[in-house]
Amino acid sequence: KEKKDVKIYNATEDAIALADALARNPADCDVLVDILPALSRDQMFDLRSEYEGYCKTEEHDGNLAECIKLRVGGVFGEICYATVLGQYESEGYWVERACSSNLMALSMLGGALFGRPNIEIQEIKDKFRSVKYRSSLTQLVEDRLEVDQARRIALVALAAERQGESDTRPDEYRDSDVDELHRAIDGRYDSQLLWRIMLRSDAQLREVLKEYTRKYRINLPLKILWMSYDPALVIISYILIGVMNRPARDAQSLYDALMALTKSELKESRMSLENDEEWKFQLLASILVRAHWDRRHLKNVKIEYEEKYQSTVELDLVNATTGYFREFCLGLVRTET
Repeated sequence: KEKKDVKIYNATEDAIALADALARNPADCDVLVDILPALSRDQMFDLRSEYEGYCKTEEHDGNLAECIKLRVGGVFGEICYATVLGQYESEGYWVERACSSNLMALSMLGGALFGRPNIEIQEIKDKFRSVKYRSSLTQLVEDRLEVDQARRIALVALAAERQGESDTRPDEYRDSDVDELHRAIDGRYDSQLLWRIMLRSDAQLREVLKEYTRKYRINLPLKILWMSYDPALVIISYILIGVMNRPARDAQSLYDALMALTKSELKESRMSLENDEEWKFQLLASILVRAHWDRRHLKNVKIEYEEKYQSTVELDLVNATTGYFREFCLGLVRTET
């Protein structure tokens, strides 16, 4: 059998190219678009280390993310910055952005924190860096997130106390959850239901959904989503849809973010941090950066997207965005090797 050549990523060339691009005035954004979206998590780590070794001086710490933050502005700079942070550090950044906007708090927090296994939550917390908040993401949320319900929900997620996937429970736990969810459908919603759902494992929730469907013949997550704008119920639906079909849920989140931008009159020239609708671009960026770390999952998201919405992610990105931000987004969703 023929052996396939394994290509080993050499970060030196990219580190030099980025250093040169960021030293120019203005920065050469084409280089950032060409290099950053295509890198895997491990390759990004190698690039950051190589860049630091190449650029570190007595006056300069050689931090690639901070260099981008200083030299590249607007939403393009922000998506570049978040991508360079890597898979878990970027989630802490999106939580931080959520804390500064009541408009997008739950939407941004959802992808970053809800429905994740404990080990990933711990990784996100460990990677968070802040002098002001003593590198504690929990402290940041307690101090900065103004919306009471969003803050409480985020703190439950950050506690990283979800049931383990191998932790089986007696049937009465499942039956109790089924009964509580049915009461929510009837409008008799107990606020404690959200905490219970957030702490159940995916395996346990699949059993709950299976039993609920058998008993009531209802697509529970969609029913909850249609019946109420209560943020807690929306989060329950988000978690349950993810348990049933994560690519379909993420395709829906991506579609909603793109449609919000398509209906907006914003142009790239108006993309500044002071813009009231900046959060729409930030939400889209967070979804794309998160998805691109897992190319297999991203491919499934794109398949679900095309089947459900009769369009492609790429086409809708072209219609919703412009300039370097658009090119970077298209690079993030490229799945062919």
